[in-house]
Amino acid sequence: VCQAVQHAHQKGIIHRDLKPGNVLVTEVDGRPTPKVIDFGVAKATEQQLTDLSFADTGAIVGTPAYMSPEQADPSSMDIDTRTDVYALGVILYELLVGSPPIDAKQFKRGAVLEMLRMVREVEPPRPSTKLSTADALPSIAANRSIEPAKLSKLLKGELDWVVMKAIEKDRTRRYDTANGFARDIQRYLADEVVEARPPSRTYRLRKFVRRHKGQVIAASLVFLALIGGVVGTALALVEARLQRDAAEVAAAAEKVANEQTRKRLVQVERGVALLGSVFDDLDPNAEQKEGKPLRAILTDRLAAAADQLDAEAVGDALAVANLQDRLGEALVNLGRPVRAIPLHVKSWATRTAANGPQDPDTLASMNRLALAHREAGQYDEAVRLHEECLSLQRTALGPDDARTLASMNNLAVAYQHAGRLATAIPLLQECLRRTTATLGPDDPGTLTSQHSLAFAYQSAGRAADAVRLHEDNLPRQTAVYGPDHPQTLATMNNLALAYQALGRAGDAVRLHEECHRLVRAKLGPNHLHTLLSVGNLARAHLAAGEGAKALPLVEEWLIYQRKELGATSPEFAQMLAAVSSELLPAKQYAAAEQYLRELLAVREKAQPGAWTTFNTRSMLGGALLGQKKFDDAEPLLLAGYEGMKQREAMIPAQTKVRIHEALDRLIDLYTATNKPDEVKKWRAERAKYPAEQAPPPRVKK
Repeated sequence: VCQAVQHAHQKGIIHRDLKPGNVLVTEVDGRPTPKVIDFGVAKATEQQLTDLSFADTGAIVGTPAYMSPEQADPSSMDIDTRTDVYALGVILYELLVGSPPIDAKQFKRGAVLEMLRMVREVEPPRPSTKLSTADALPSIAANRSIEPAKLSKLLKGELDWVVMKAIEKDRTRRYDTANGFARDIQRYLADEVVEARPPSRTYRLRKFVRRHKGQVIAASLVFLALIGGVVGTALALVEARLQRDAAEVAAAAEKVANEQTRKRLVQVERGVALLGSVFDDLDPNAEQKEGKPLRAILTDRLAAAADQLDAEAVGDALAVANLQDRLGEALVNLGRPVRAIPLHVKSWATRTAANGPQDPDTLASMNRLALAHREAGQYDEAVRLHEECLSLQRTALGPDDARTLASMNNLAVAYQHAGRLATAIPLLQECLRRTTATLGPDDPGTLTSQHSLAFAYQSAGRAADAVRLHEDNLPRQTAVYGPDHPQTLATMNNLALAYQALGRAGDAVRLHEECHRLVRAKLGPNHLHTLLSVGNLARAHLAAGEGAKALPLVEEWLIYQRKELGATSPEFAQMLAAVSSELLPAKQYAAAEQYLRELLAVREKAQPGAWTTFNTRSMLGGALLGQKKFDDAEPLLLAGYEGMKQREAMIPAQTKVRIHEALDRLIDLYTATNKPDEVKKWRAERAKYPAEQAPPPRVKK
């Protein structure tokens, strides 16, 4: 349902009356499929003011129990897509506990204005709280095929957080998009960490003050009156002491100056010692120290240094903010963006307090914080910060300042990561026009903007457009940065991938080989980027049908990843899955079998009931099928498909193609073993699913 609403939003339509009665479920090819209906009160998101009807400028539109607070304000004209996110949250709330957060029965007891006030101001209970006090809990649980105690326990924590974020009264705290809401639900279903969190104490206190403003003001006035009496008495005493203290001040001034100088010297020494601790006894030539890779040791030491940073101990607040920014950027570059976020938050707060929100240094800290959120996969928050930063920079620096244009590029890239390509591409096109006109075609800002637009085209499946931009950009980047600069190599890598997507396998292999040669010569054989280029070159050889050249590279890449990530880590399991997905279509069945057996052992131990474990069984069956080991393949293929079928609701929409692949393998098995009845049976099952589209090309930043 969220995806249907997101589709409407992308077409410029806000529904404004989402509720269970406007969401129907029908069967399409034997599968239940939701349909969102009744756009009778829908609103275009980009209407001109002269096109608005009277209903859009003052009348209340929508159904009270599902209406957002901004809809319930008769004077509000500012309704955006987040009003539908609120209604989706109410629908999920009702699905979980059997009734909406503010029951319609309460509305019937009040007048219209009171009803609207309740929508705007009454804070609903969390789903788990409402369920625990519901008399109908046993029947609610029975309808959901679960015991009452288990249902209450299930809702506490993450489900409470997700629902309450969606129905926040303050829409700036809701999910930015219906897709953002859907992704957090998918994270919950996949046992991943959700983005939603309970509100802070400070936020709850502000809400309390807003709700009880009159009482708070009255109490404050009484308190101030009491304080006033005490102050009046104390002033006379202060005046007497001032005369006595004046003589002491002069004598103390010299002592204070000396003490401040001594303190500053101590601070400098502590700052040097703190940064020195990061590199103390660090051997760049060692493979491992303290039982961990050198990269992990450096990351841990940087994190420890960040914990010790303190303005009183190291220096003034702005100096510490500068160190926090530097350490934060280093942690992001080392792959620890979540650890960097608190550092950038502190730096931004310090600069805002000292210099104001529109100071260039403050905005730079804000931009670094947004980038850290993006690298951490927290795309909604990254978009929010980038949007605010760009708005401030346009005001403070001007629309064509190089820093403003860089922020425009960063915002567009954040849109892309958030799955909003339709928004990202026009913004990147505008950014490239502006940077070219303002900074010139060979300015680093223009080169970055062109690279970002080409990257977006690749993600959108527009490989030909990507090739055109990359081929234009690569020689200019080589001239400006040099042939082995990271930006030049990134463009070279992405151009090779675009060639691959267009079927130009020879050009892709040639460029990947050149890229690998340059990276290896500059960084050495064991550097992370060198190993990544090994993986890309292996994929290019596989796509070109050159398995004999690819397999040694795959093994080299996995040896490094196994050592770096750990043989049983979830991250390494994903690497094995990715490699196997490349080897199977390239018909490298023996190699795929080796890695899939290793992957299955890890997943059966860590997540025996996960859909990904059953997908691994099906893929391993496919590797055996390709080697004509039919008897060994059959039980794996059957178990893999049945396990995924039972868990279909848990599989993200973009990866449901795995079920189709599992069915195709079963059809291939029974075709190869000459069992026509089984072929007919599984073809009928496969026909229930639509033909999938080819996935977009894999691209790298």
